[in-house]
Amino acid sequence: MIVPGKKGREEKEMINGLTMQAIQAGIPVEAGPWYAQANEHLNSGNFDLAIELYDKVIETSPACAMAYHNKGDCLDRLGKSGEAVACYNKAIEIDPYDAESWYNKGMTLQKLGNPGEALHCTGRAIDIAMGR
Repeated sequence: MIVPGKKGREEKEMINGLTMQAIQAGIPVEAGPWYAQANEHLNSGNFDLAIELYDKVIETSPACAMAYHNKGDCLDRLGKSGEAVACYNKAIEIDPYDAESWYNKGMTLQKLGNPGEALHCTGRAIDIAMGR
């Protein structure tokens, strides 16, 4: 049981985990809980709720490429591929060396019937992953 006002081991571990996720994603620590919750909802298939939480992260930290990337994943899974591509584009604008965003953009463009651009994006993802 966690006693209010006293940080027990479990609470400290949770806070440290959220802080580490925030640091790794390049977002302010105060947005860490939203980011962690959004990731949990993404992983459990609650895409609409995850999108709302990623939007809070983006509002707090508009330079968080992973928030845009993950929001794009949610939108794609909801069948909103055009909106997903816009999110991947924003993630790539922030971090042009994010191979995963390039790859997901390519796969989504393929679904949208744009094989030429899809091939370019997946090729770019491979180049980045290979260090070229």
